[in-house]
Amino acid sequence: MVEKAVDVLQRVLKKITRELKQWPGNMDKATFEVNKREIPHLMHSPSQILFGFNTVGSLEVNFQTKKKKSLLSALRIDVSSVMLEDEEHSDNEPNKDAGRSSRAV
Repeated sequence: MVEKAVDVLQRVLKKITRELKQWPGNMDKATFEVNKREIPHLMHSPSQILFGFNTVGSLEVNFQTKKKKSLLSALRIDVSSVMLEDEEHSDNEPNKDAGRSSRAV
């Protein structure tokens, strides 16, 4: 597990740094980017798991555009048309209670 984390950190450092001598100066930025990447089997980044939201960084999180668009459209659906309103729900309740009380007697 540690080897995987080191490998990911090295790959990020290689992307953002041209020379090995510059790696120590870019360690904070690389660590930040590693912590905001999405872990595929968890569907969240380490930062999102720890803080509850995605942090903003310079590298793109690896997330498919179609999947992202479908999730965003699903979040925009108006659920008020799907759920019963309070009046509709209260109209149906006495009928259920009436059926139960007649059976109990």
